[in-house]
Amino acid sequence: MNKDNYISTLIVRILKNDELSKQEHKDLVNWLNKSPENKLELSQLNLIWTYLDSYKYINEEIIEQQWAKLKETATNRNRVLTLWRQYSRLAAVFIMGIIIAGLSMYTYQHISRQQLSQHTIEVPYGSKSHIYLPDGTKVVLNAGSKLNYTNQYGLNDRTVFLEGEAYFNVFKNQSKPFRVVTSHLVVRAYGTVFNVESYADDDEVRTTLIEGKISVQENTDEQNKSPKEIFIRPKEQVTYHKFTNTDALQSEEKISITSNFDIDLCTAWVSDRIYLKSELLSNLVVRLQRKYNVKIHYDEKTLGSLRFSGELENETIEQVMKAIQLTAPVDFEIKNRDIWITNRNTTLDSDN
Repeated sequence: MNKDNYISTLIVRILKNDELSKQEHKDLVNWLNKSPENKLELSQLNLIWTYLDSYKYINEEIIEQQWAKLKETATNRNRVLTLWRQYSRLAAVFIMGIIIAGLSMYTYQHISRQQLSQHTIEVPYGSKSHIYLPDGTKVVLNAGSKLNYTNQYGLNDRTVFLEGEAYFNVFKNQSKPFRVVTSHLVVRAYGTVFNVESYADDDEVRTTLIEGKISVQENTDEQNKSPKEIFIRPKEQVTYHKFTNTDALQSEEKISITSNFDIDLCTAWVSDRIYLKSELLSNLVVRLQRKYNVKIHYDEKTLGSLRFSGELENETIEQVMKAIQLTAPVDFEIKNRDIWITNRNTTLDSDN
């Protein structure tokens, strides 16, 4: 497959939400970074594609039929177009084919069109997802996370709603700042790279800036209250403490900032790594349960304060548990999706 058809194929696979390999993802990102026109074209195609989800008469069979036609067209094409137009036209052929086929089915089945008002991407435990928003912003969603945005995204503003953890590489648009709304914090970005961790069952919400510029504010429903906007520098992490001794604390008193933060601690998961620096077992257990979709049983009083440091890459849960066993006086047993951790020399009894 020549390069032209290769890029067009990657674009369509992204639109279909197919998973790309690391090399394919790198090739597509390189193409996007070659010119603003490339990013704009992909964002426009993506916006059209998201609207296709609004129509019930477009189903998986139609998508696969048009995908097969597109591949045949791409193989036989001889005309030479400007690169970015050629890629986009191939993808547009795919989209228009689906629209036409869907409209034909609509004519026969008389199914009314209903436009969705909100798009939701939800990632289960044990996996993560790479997505592109309509404006070209790249998002990586961690296990157990959910991202919502309306079909007005990019028209008047760029706002997404996050539950869980996500890594954002924001497409720069000074006239329309990018906002991430979480349960307790609102993050504003101005063309930047940052990580947000906001799981409902965690005691803290954390935002870490890798590069660029962001600000954070407390997310409050109180009327006539305008929380202070705090601007963050690269390699700073903002932590919002959900539970405090008194509700009378001001927003800034619930927020702490760590400078010269080790970025790998919050971004290693994006590249399938586990990076630990004096991590409590109690915190590590939560991360492992999400990453591997397992249930870990242990005595928090006796083992929760154990700390671990190190780095693991693309390891299975069994390999991770063996690494823990090598660095701490513990034993473990795995049975299906349940894991028991005990003090060494303590008898493991998973039936109790």
